[in-house]
Amino acid sequence: MRRALAVVMLAVALVACATQRGATGRGAQRATHDEPEALRPDSSGFREVTLIILPKPDGGAGSVVVRRGKQETVVDKPYAAATVRADGTLQPAAVDVAQVQAEFGDTLNALPPRPQVLILHFVEGKDEFTPESLSRLDAVLAEIQRRPAPEITVTGHTDTAGSRRFNDKLSLARAKRVRDELVRRGIPTGHIVSVAGRGEREPVVPTAEGVTEPLNRRVEIGVR
Repeated sequence: MRRALAVVMLAVALVACATQRGATGRGAQRATHDEPEALRPDSSGFREVTLIILPKPDGGAGSVVVRRGKQETVVDKPYAAATVRADGTLQPAAVDVAQVQAEFGDTLNALPPRPQVLILHFVEGKDEFTPESLSRLDAVLAEIQRRPAPEITVTGHTDTAGSRRFNDKLSLARAKRVRDELVRRGIPTGHIVSVAGRGEREPVVPTAEGVTEPLNRRVEIGVR
């Protein structure tokens, strides 16, 4: 008898024949796990499938509906689980972190790091890093290098001080400054898939026109 593991992150079922359903009345996405191939008999017998919800970075969880014939259960809490046993019965369960690591640690450790957005801030009106962001460059580089073949996007932003035309140029200059710094520190140019400037269009802190806001003077580095 073989056993298959289905690990679910962010309410996405990573198992054969899992399908997404629309948003429920609670506003959460649900996924259904209905008669996957792993549950069908083959030459070596029935497989047992365990589905486990892992917590999101904020500690919450998605919601997954697991069905087997007329049986159904909702798995919607961190480390909640459901097992379809070899005899075809559906059994809700709960596991803990130690149990997950003991049984599936090798699988989880082989997963790529989750996508992240890293932020560096800039001096007002310039494509010059703030001292704090300059000191964070090593940490940014280390996060990127955790991935064997990262895909990187670099997007520059400004506050609303200055004209829109000036801010468009400045945001792109900031993005290029980050790109050049990453390349100088050893990131291959082929891993940087886009470099763009968004001017003042996407502020973190909404302000009126002509307002200086340090949090809006930034470059966002998306890495996956």
